[in-house]
Amino acid sequence: MEIKKFWVPTAAFITLISASLSGPIQAADLNYNYVEGRYLLSADIDDSNLDGDGLRIAGSYRFTNEIFGLAKWEDVDFDRGVDGTIFEIGAGYIFPINPSWDSNFTLSYGNTDFSGPGGDADDSGLILSGGVRGMLTPEIEARAKLTYNDSWEDDDTYLTIAGDYFFMPNLSAGLEADLGGEYETLSIGVRYFFK
Repeated sequence: MEIKKFWVPTAAFITLISASLSGPIQAADLNYNYVEGRYLLSADIDDSNLDGDGLRIAGSYRFTNEIFGLAKWEDVDFDRGVDGTIFEIGAGYIFPINPSWDSNFTLSYGNTDFSGPGGDADDSGLILSGGVRGMLTPEIEARAKLTYNDSWEDDDTYLTIAGDYFFMPNLSAGLEADLGGEYETLSIGVRYFFK
């Protein structure tokens, strides 16, 4: 079963990171209330040999100490006249690791819609992810997560790594990469945090 194949490496990944960052278990002071805009420098679909670029808008809101909601919308222009729209909405659970790091798991509903000269394709499904988020220094945040995505025609598993630099307490900018899957992206973006 594909979901089982996803959760075994995810659990091992989270356990390894948690052990390496061991410390007193308390909530990290990470803000989960933000909106972000990202420019996709590169967006590639391996199966179709399609390359493109586009725009991603995303956000998150923390409802309780442990629960947060998330949403993402992506508009990509690929070569050969193919356009793609990707939408995701869901919720996550936060597990504290130490005062500077959290781990989290999310469950989302995703929809992908592609149109082009060859016709249209519209798929939807569940997206599961698990990862870590924390501060390397007071100004530098790092994130990593493993995602299983069933909202494409063929399900996909990939790793996301990202880093942001805080120019102000509520504003950061940085790079994010989705690697190892059928759909890979490299983006640069800005996050605005609010209370």
